[in-house]
Amino acid sequence: MPKIWIDINTPKQVMYFNRLIKIFQENGYVVIVTSRIYRELNQMLEMYKLKAFIAGKHGGKTLRGKLEASLDRAKRLTEIISKEKPSILVSLNSDVAARVAFGLQIPHISSSDCPFATAINKLTCPLLTKLLTPKAIGLEKWLQFGIAADKIVQYDAVDSVAWVKYLRPDPKILTELGLKEDDLIIVLRPEETYAAYVLDFGIKEPVIFPTIRGILNEFPDAKIIALPRYEEHIKQFKQAFLDKIIIPEKVIDVPSLLSFASLVMGFGGTITQEGAIMGIPAISCYQGELWCDDYLEGKGLLYKAKTPEEAAQIALQILRNRDYYLNYHKELAQKELQEMEDPIEKFANVVIDYLNNLTANINQEMSKCAENEG
Repeated sequence: MPKIWIDINTPKQVMYFNRLIKIFQENGYVVIVTSRIYRELNQMLEMYKLKAFIAGKHGGKTLRGKLEASLDRAKRLTEIISKEKPSILVSLNSDVAARVAFGLQIPHISSSDCPFATAINKLTCPLLTKLLTPKAIGLEKWLQFGIAADKIVQYDAVDSVAWVKYLRPDPKILTELGLKEDDLIIVLRPEETYAAYVLDFGIKEPVIFPTIRGILNEFPDAKIIALPRYEEHIKQFKQAFLDKIIIPEKVIDVPSLLSFASLVMGFGGTITQEGAIMGIPAISCYQGELWCDDYLEGKGLLYKAKTPEEAAQIALQILRNRDYYLNYHKELAQKELQEMEDPIEKFANVVIDYLNNLTANINQEMSKCAENEG
């Protein structure tokens, strides 16, 4: 059977690929996973019991640091993949893995919901065999990066459907954080300040700070769980709010926690998608155009804020009437979630169909050679 190489670079990708790996293995494929050193990512791999070759590390917040880390990682991946000899690469637009696969003539099927990640898309899209992406993202957003339209496969969903649709919340998360089910639980995720696409925003303090201040002022008994991404951010949050908020020391089961929350806020990323399709009132603080915000807002599942201050106002309005908002969103999300496609089923079918055709072509060529020799 062909060997499938999966490159995992972010915490989201652990949840996304977990089911896909199992599907491939159930179909008899050998799967190898590569990853990198990156605080939350490594803890997530351990939580999901995924074994991976660790090659390189996250490049930090400077452009030079990112470049040096990518060059080092490419070399390390080349050593691993040259020995493993996979038949295909599967990723969520991993730019370094894309370059290695291209150099070793390995086809690459990828998925992405980030047309705004310009730097990565310029490095990956021209090299892809296939790209899977949400229907809500116009094709022109991808064509500008040099990929042909006939290589793009679309699905009607946000990526979080991949695991939320099959979620069975584990109440142990409440015990881990010292919470009770009837607590007023709010989950907040700051922006990805080290990402290349965020560097130009010029953000001076985390966008969720005004919301934290507003909630503590009006709802002093609220249990605010903040999920900073980096050690320096954890220190920043602790200095600003001391013991008034909860900051987990390690990666936690966020989807399970969200199922007990009354509000979730993020920078338009994975956590806001998760909360929105789970029926938790969700606010996005992303300061620009974002397809998933528009998609979810259009379905009534998400609230968009133009400024951190506006986000705080929306949050307080929801919390003042939280029973109404929770009931409304739970009912609406249940309906919308059932109508969305499963990105993982789509992804698995595309990869398996490609490998089946690849095997058939190889067998056909071998038959022709045998006939010619005969």
